[in-house]
Amino acid sequence: MFFTIIKGSYTKALLVIDIEGCLHYASLGNHDTMLKSEMYQYFRKLKIPIDSVPDPVPPKVETTIRCYDQVLESPLIPVDIKVKLRGTPLQLKVWKQLMRTSNTLSYKELANQVGSNGIRAVASAVGANKIAIIVPCHRVLNSKGKNTGYRWGMPIKDKLLQLERVSV
Repeated sequence: MFFTIIKGSYTKALLVIDIEGCLHYASLGNHDTMLKSEMYQYFRKLKIPIDSVPDPVPPKVETTIRCYDQVLESPLIPVDIKVKLRGTPLQLKVWKQLMRTSNTLSYKELANQVGSNGIRAVASAVGANKIAIIVPCHRVLNSKGKNTGYRWGMPIKDKLLQLERVSV
């Protein structure tokens, strides 16, 4: 698997993509060292080696990078990016549900949609997401419609919601 860092207008994204173009990880932030450190730590636990994207970039990897670059600037744009989700059954259920919605929703609404009465467990699943924007955890707000936190920082969440023309 390969990683690369792309630069958007408001943040960078570190992507981990396999040779077939499947996205395994997408993290946001402006500090390359921190992005790489978190990525290596995550994949070290999984015992999966990661290399930087080779030159020339494999065609399917390049396509995924290009698609993610588009969604970084326009989060609602439909993109054809295959993803590999790794998580518990509840996490997978939550993430797949989030991928089916283009609206904001509360943790309670999300819990109801996935058939869980454990709002905290659902919130924890949202926070454990490893594929930013494609699994749109930035769309989850508290019961009063307010931002309460975001794995990659509130300024990035605010910008994503602004890009989606969502009023918080």
